[in-house]
Amino acid sequence: MGRVASCWAVAALGMALLAAMSGCGGTESEPGMETQCTAGEACDDENPCTENDKCTGQGECIGELISCDDSRECTVDSCDPSGQCVHDLKPGFCLINGVCVADGETKPDTPCAECMVAASKTEWMNDDTNECGLEDKCHTGSHCSDGECILGTEALDCDDDNSCTDDSCDPAKGCQSVPNSSPCEHGTCVDGECQCTPDCDGKECGPDGCGSDCGTCDEGCECNEGFCATSCPTSACEPPSDDTPAETVCNGNKVMVCEQVPNCAPGVGLFGEPQDCPTGMACLGFDCACEFKSCGDEEVFECCPSNQHTCVGSQCCLPVCEGKECGPDGCGGTCGSCGADSTCDENSGKCFSVPDGMVLVPAGKFWMGCHEAIDSECLDDEYPYHEVELNAFFVDKTEVF
Repeated sequence: MGRVASCWAVAALGMALLAAMSGCGGTESEPGMETQCTAGEACDDENPCTENDKCTGQGECIGELISCDDSRECTVDSCDPSGQCVHDLKPGFCLINGVCVADGETKPDTPCAECMVAASKTEWMNDDTNECGLEDKCHTGSHCSDGECILGTEALDCDDDNSCTDDSCDPAKGCQSVPNSSPCEHGTCVDGECQCTPDCDGKECGPDGCGSDCGTCDEGCECNEGFCATSCPTSACEPPSDDTPAETVCNGNKVMVCEQVPNCAPGVGLFGEPQDCPTGMACLGFDCACEFKSCGDEEVFECCPSNQHTCVGSQCCLPVCEGKECGPDGCGGTCGSCGADSTCDENSGKCFSVPDGMVLVPAGKFWMGCHEAIDSECLDDEYPYHEVELNAFFVDKTEVF
């Protein structure tokens, strides 16, 4: 900003007074510009925001405006009343190390710090919520921590489950799948896809390996290993299917089962050779069946050897009651019951009349002698500890002295 030495101001004031006293005055000055100046001479326009002030030919002191442009897009530049340049920051910007940074813009060397106008307009602020490590697209797990990027170490899985591509990872691009020409199931890889090659050499029918057929057979005939059957008989019976069992018929005491004729359409059947029925069964009517009673159900059953057997679940059981008049029969039933004045010895199967004042001790086995593991004292005649079997006997209900 231009400044005129104080001596110029004094000289100018003196000239003005001299002119007034002698009656010789210049033209009337503009308000605020009462002091005349000499054209071409330095002067002071009393504006602190100008420099290089000079007097014009019209006696006006005019200076050049000071340039406050700091060449930054984020500032509003001006000159204050004291002649100092002021650079006010525009809203939405930070000025960090002399560089304009927009609000939210990240630090050049790390995305983990950014301009946060609300926090600071002059310093980088850490933001651990930002993503980082994006330059390495082959690893996952990168994250910001205290303003620094911690690079992930877990390798990215680039396997696309396609045998017709070679899979790899490019740090700059991520997963890359390049088509190959490798052999694949039923064919060769072409443009990243398995192109199936039909296999019909030497075949007139049947699958071609690619979802189609090599040909079809005449109605009533089936394809067998690539060739059509020449003829099929008229169906004599119903062979087995998904919904029904095979048709059967008796041939004496043997059974014949309907079988599907090979190489013919489904449902074309002939009876096979006669077969023996399973043990305990005979061919009755059209199929094998139990000669006597059976136990169980259609899926799990047993043929009983006689009608005297009873059923215990799905098993046959022959009651054993010979020589018995009471007690269990071994099949869950009883061989009989005793009268009101007698009791049953289940071991012998006999009914006994119980004398007055006595009870029946059933026949059975018990251990006799000294058992050192549980007896604290043993006499010599109590050895050895042994098992004894006794017949049924009666004993008084009350001890007799």
